[in-house]
Amino acid sequence: MTYSRPTNPANSEWTYAGMRCVAANAATAPATPQVTDAMVLASVTKFLPTTPLGVTPAGGTTLVNIQTIFWLDTPADRTLATVTLLGHQVRITIHLHGVTWNFGDGHTATTTTPGREYTASDRCSTPQCPGFFGHIYTDTSRSGPATVTATATWTAAYSVDNGPTNTITTPITAKPTTTNITVTQQRGQLIPEPTP
Repeated sequence: MTYSRPTNPANSEWTYAGMRCVAANAATAPATPQVTDAMVLASVTKFLPTTPLGVTPAGGTTLVNIQTIFWLDTPADRTLATVTLLGHQVRITIHLHGVTWNFGDGHTATTTTPGREYTASDRCSTPQCPGFFGHIYTDTSRSGPATVTATATWTAAYSVDNGPTNTITTPITAKPTTTNITVTQQRGQLIPEPTP
């Protein structure tokens, strides 16, 4: 908006002379807020699942020198939620990056899958079970209770308003899952045959 004032007399009033538009400087114009990886990570942390830990032999008791089978009861890919961030609909999915296992006897392992669930229809009848993930307790001096801990890490991907997928490669650590087992030994014992 511009105003003009006659030069004579010097103290006369200003009068409206018209309006013109001036382009804003892009460098100084305020930026539109954008959904960032950090915002999505905060939502992932809030909705990240704690997955149950499966174990067999069932009942919480296993034997020395046989494979105790473990798995996390989760698919490797999950859809978490659709959340609203800065007024945008953000769809979040996660992918299992890895699982760190602590078997409670001083041994650890890392896997990139949740493991294979042991079921009545998908089972094993040998001391070691190919295709299943597990651990063999061999130290007889450690017989007794053991706490097994599985800590899963995930990567995340998200799309804003059904747009292209953005991937967050930084692994996100879930709350550890634990289960308690008892490690025992079995010994053979000779029993005399009954006398006739």
